Amino acid sequence: MDRIHKLERDALGRQKYMNAVIEEGNSPIQQFFSGVTIFITGGGGFLGKQFIEKLLRACKIKKIYVLLRPKKGKSIQERLQFMLKDPVYDMVRRTQSDFADILEALEGDISELNLGLSDKDYAKITDEVDFVVHMAAIIRFDGPLRDATLANVRGVRECVLLAKACKNLKCFTYVSTAFTHATRDRIGTELKEQFYPCPVPPDQIIELAENESKTVEDIREEMIKGWPNTYTFTKAIAEEVVRLNCGDIPACVVRPPVVVPSEAVLRTSNSLRNYSDMDRIHKLERDVLGRQKYMNAVIEEGNSPIQQFFSGATIFITGGGGFLGKQFIEKLLRACKIKKIYVLLRPKKGKSIQERLQFMLKDPVYDMVRRIQSDFADILEAIEGDISELNLGLSDKDYAKITDEVDFVVHMAAIIRFDGPLRDATLANVRGVRECVLLAKACKNLKCFTYVSTAFTHATRDRIGTELKEQFYPCPVPPDQIIELAENESKTVEDITEEMIKGWPNTYTFTKAIAEEVVRLNCGDIPACVVRPPVVVPAYYEPSPGWSDLSAIYGPTGFMIGVGLGVLHVFPVETDKTLNIVPVDYVNNAIIAATWDTCERRKHGALKETPIYSVSSTKRGYVWDFMAAVMRSEDCKRLASPLAVWYCYGIEVTNPVLYWLLTWILHYIPAYMADIVCAILGIKIKGITSFRQLYQKFYKMSNVFCYFFNNDWCQIRGQPPITSTELKGKDRQINYATKYIYKSSTSELIACILSTVILV
Repeated sequence: MDRIHKLERDALGRQKYMNAVIEEGNSPIQQFFSGVTIFITGGGGFLGKQFIEKLLRACKIKKIYVLLRPKKGKSIQERLQFMLKDPVYDMVRRTQSDFADILEALEGDISELNLGLSDKDYAKITDEVDFVVHMAAIIRFDGPLRDATLANVRGVRECVLLAKACKNLKCFTYVSTAFTHATRDRIGTELKEQFYPCPVPPDQIIELAENESKTVEDIREEMIKGWPNTYTFTKAIAEEVVRLNCGDIPACVVRPPVVVPSEAVLRTSNSLRNYSDMDRIHKLERDVLGRQKYMNAVIEEGNSPIQQFFSGATIFITGGGGFLGKQFIEKLLRACKIKKIYVLLRPKKGKSIQERLQFMLKDPVYDMVRRIQSDFADILEAIEGDISELNLGLSDKDYAKITDEVDFVVHMAAIIRFDGPLRDATLANVRGVRECVLLAKACKNLKCFTYVSTAFTHATRDRIGTELKEQFYPCPVPPDQIIELAENESKTVEDITEEMIKGWPNTYTFTKAIAEEVVRLNCGDIPACVVRPPVVVPAYYEPSPGWSDLSAIYGPTGFMIGVGLGVLHVFPVETDKTLNIVPVDYVNNAIIAATWDTCERRKHGALKETPIYSVSSTKRGYVWDFMAAVMRSEDCKRLASPLAVWYCYGIEVTNPVLYWLLTWILHYIPAYMADIVCAILGIKIKGITSFRQLYQKFYKMSNVFCYFFNNDWCQIRGQPPITSTELKGKDRQINYATKYIYKSSTSELIACILSTVILV
């Protein structure tokens, strides 16, 4: 299969280059079609769909009118919506999330006079349209001659008349067929780009079809003599219609032969290099698709307890633009009938919150929900704010809107710079939680406040090797005291940071521990819960195996990507230590289930204090040696990414000096060489200023994470949703728990992630 793999790489490379050229938008053809309005027949067919997709992706089209007729009980609007869910539009959907607004369905039929258009629609087309593209036809080779004539001959005539009536017409394009004049007497000859003698005058056969339907069928065999079928016969006459009627307008005829799928088939990044060696991965794919199919069927019923609980709800979420937040929003939109989701965002890198939201919605994570609910973006609304500010930086108007409308407040946002200043971490991670709690308490319809903490909140040095239970632990510093220090004595806070966070590895986990105390002290009188996820890694099932986000690259996911690309090889880990990682979709299932369970238990008087839910894989028996074995496995070799620069392997060391030495040999020296080559050749790689700086970041990140990689804490889980003792039937299928992560499939999944996550 090496030739196929090469074809795939060539196709991906060509697509990448082509997309870069398209993005410039200054080619003569792009400028020619810029800002135009197009009317197309046959837009719902094989050829038409890809034609529309290419126009939308390559040119800045103003409007496309698509002629459709009601069919199989579906209206034209329903047919258009169904058409737009086709995977052919996935690429344009990512670059232009609102592309559906450019398309408008018009009811009509090519077999009818005036194409079956209403007077209003006919006038709209003649007033606005620049290009008329006629692709539709009856292609039943053995169909009645009358039907073929009305659609393929009279239909072309009506289309030409419409084009001639257009006030701004630039061109009429008729899509014929290469076999129009492939008659028996021309077998073995050349078919030139010219009009050929017409077998029957167009007006004559149209009149027969309109008035003498029985006569047409009686003389059919004699009439089409020489042509193999009614389709090519009527297409030949249709070309004569164009010749006779289009001399005074810009028009052309295109003759395609048999049309087949594109050479670069959709989703070519699923690299099946060697089928016989891919059986296990292929089985995993089938299992995942089967599970998704069953889960989606259960979701579609919409009557599980958790679905009913969230039905019609309005949710306010912080951190919705991050790795965890994106998939959380996607799952809610796909699984529940949410009324509204307010997403707290701040302007960033010169982009407004609206621009950031639109960019976020282009993420592939939303592809599945986009197919099911094309207008899902209307449910989301960006709210400007910042968790580091008082009142979350919300305007009075937005604050009032949230308190009036919101049912659920989900606080995910945090500053996760482990080595960041304590003042910044305090204002965002402690005061930010306090402000979020105050907002939740002000909500008139609050059902639950959910705070997403971390499993390492109390993973202090004196607790290494112990069990961390689902309970509140003593707080290192009173929340109000450290908030006051951060607000008024910023220099003092930084001076005493080392002494203050003693026992905690960094300012992040230290401030998250204090944040939990904020929840404990302030949430006794409202329904609230705390969820503690461990290290979050790419998706296990949803929205697709291996999905990740670029925001997660500077973390454990980044290690996976680096290993998969063959650019990271040395890690400061002890191979016998527990690997406490959980896929992002499992974490979000736990957050959803925990919110529901909190309200259920509070309703029945079963809660004495704010519950804590731990999400953990420590009981699954994963150690770093397991990850190392996967990296060295045959699966990883067979699934090597086309972008990989070297073999996927890892060297685990515990000696700091050896780690430093190997880092220089395997990371820094190649990085300096790559920088020199790029400088000489004038190559600039998007997003990378220097390979040396990139490796410095990973080296620094490794030193930060080694505390968690080289120590064990056993997360004791006890709350019902996480162990699925309370989740029954449908909710267990929709919001599956970590107990259903199996070691056998995990090794295959990790191999897939190492190979394919960079291609997502």
